[in-house]
Amino acid sequence: MAFKFDSNGECSSGGGNVEPTDLISILGSVGRLGQNIFSDVVTVQNALNTVPQSLGGPLPGLSVDGLSGPKTIGAIEKFQRVQFPGIFPDGLISPQKRTISLLNSLASGGQANGGASTSFGITGADETTQDQLDLARRLALDAERRIVDAIQRLIRTTAALTSPRRSAAAEQLVREANFHFKVNADPNPLLHLSKISAIFTFMLTAVRDSNNGTREIFRGGTDPQAEAIAVTDVGGFFSSEQSKRFIIITPIFRTGSSGVIVHELAHFCGGEEKSGREIVHRASPRPPPNGTQKEDGSTDYANMTPSLALTNAFSYQVFCFPEIPEFKVP
Repeated sequence: MAFKFDSNGECSSGGGNVEPTDLISILGSVGRLGQNIFSDVVTVQNALNTVPQSLGGPLPGLSVDGLSGPKTIGAIEKFQRVQFPGIFPDGLISPQKRTISLLNSLASGGQANGGASTSFGITGADETTQDQLDLARRLALDAERRIVDAIQRLIRTTAALTSPRRSAAAEQLVREANFHFKVNADPNPLLHLSKISAIFTFMLTAVRDSNNGTREIFRGGTDPQAEAIAVTDVGGFFSSEQSKRFIIITPIFRTGSSGVIVHELAHFCGGEEKSGREIVHRASPRPPPNGTQKEDGSTDYANMTPSLALTNAFSYQVFCFPEIPEFKVP
């Protein structure tokens, strides 16, 4: 079974129409004198790295470190200078303003700088470009950081569960694990946590091997569904079939978020098809507070059983993005 992440930010094993949303979204301003929330800076750095140099993209690409330093501010100014000729660049990207809107236009295959069509990841392209594969690999760096953080939070959650007295921070960790993975509903919460940690460890191994150049997990390719931007087989990381051992980056791949990489890694690193351990789509946390039943689900996100949560791709994805308001525990 293959799972396809589409240009609207949805992953499924089949077709279906969903409402499009902005691919790039920030909570506060980023850049010179901005609020510079860590996750927002990461989003902007990833987004700028997707922009071709001819359209104002940074050279060399930015390090995705969440820090709004001189290189990031300089990259914002360069982008503004190219895209808004004659207007003094302020080095600042703010929510719902023209610079973030233009970045979203580029990310969705739109036009920029007076109508010059991007040559990067546009719908109708015949084959995946090197730029798109490079983008996937840059996003994989942020995915690795997020998965490491998720594992560390699970370690602290385990300690919190065994502690007779918990701090407010420890209580919050437990609430998050309970909401996303239903730890409190399992007869053996510590064993349940260890199973979740094992999946994240497999995901980390896969993405770290790719980032280190030990094993390439990204490959260009196409899919019959025209809207698919990334495709992978369940359990492909462990498959004996060479063709299943990749996350396919399609000719329309474009996103400023590493969420697509984390999500596909969950499918990729769960059990193989018909193993009973495959990670599929049980439920999504959108819309809050209870979320929505998905194609392999029997209930909504808030009311999943521990076994369903353990094999739910959305649980692994959203646990890696605790700063996104829609993913927070109600």
